[in-house]
Amino acid sequence: MSRKIGFVFLSSNQLPLKAYSEINSVNYREKILLHSICLIHQVHQINDNLIKANSIKEYTKGVKIDTILKNDFGIRQSQIVDYNPIPKKYLKNKNTVVYAVIVKSPDKIVKSLQETGFKVVRDNILLSFKLDNLDIENPDIFCAILSYGKGKNYYKRKIKFVDNQTNTIYDISLSNIIESLCGLEELREETKCYI
Repeated sequence: MSRKIGFVFLSSNQLPLKAYSEINSVNYREKILLHSICLIHQVHQINDNLIKANSIKEYTKGVKIDTILKNDFGIRQSQIVDYNPIPKKYLKNKNTVVYAVIVKSPDKIVKSLQETGFKVVRDNILLSFKLDNLDIENPDIFCAILSYGKGKNYYKRKIKFVDNQTNTIYDISLSNIIESLCGLEELREETKCYI
């Protein structure tokens, strides 16, 4: 028995806020705050075209995710912050699992991917949120970003995935990837002061 598994690699960089003060608190309440992510894509050649997409590959059922990351991508556990599967309701093929993987250093991951034979490109993306979107019970940056973007169509951008066996191309929206990241990254301590 086998299943198809894919990965989207990204780094996350919470932009620092000024030290807490009443004046800063009032100023920040009115502002849209930014969060930076770096998506790391592989480059695939399909029908004489180069496309920026992440791989989906067939694996024996029961294989550990850490083993796949190390053996196929050269990424060690020490280079990973955390990972979560993208909810199946967003995937066309229900036998496929796609993981969003937050990595510590995009430079090291790019190097690891290149050493394992991948051509790689990066996309730096700014995401936004407001202090009102932060939840005191769950002080998570991606939950705040998802809450801010809800109903605004901010993160509808499509991230491409290619099935290595069939060359079929799938799209997953950036908002679906952000949703899978909820709960993985707490706010910086200086940002928590503003909740």
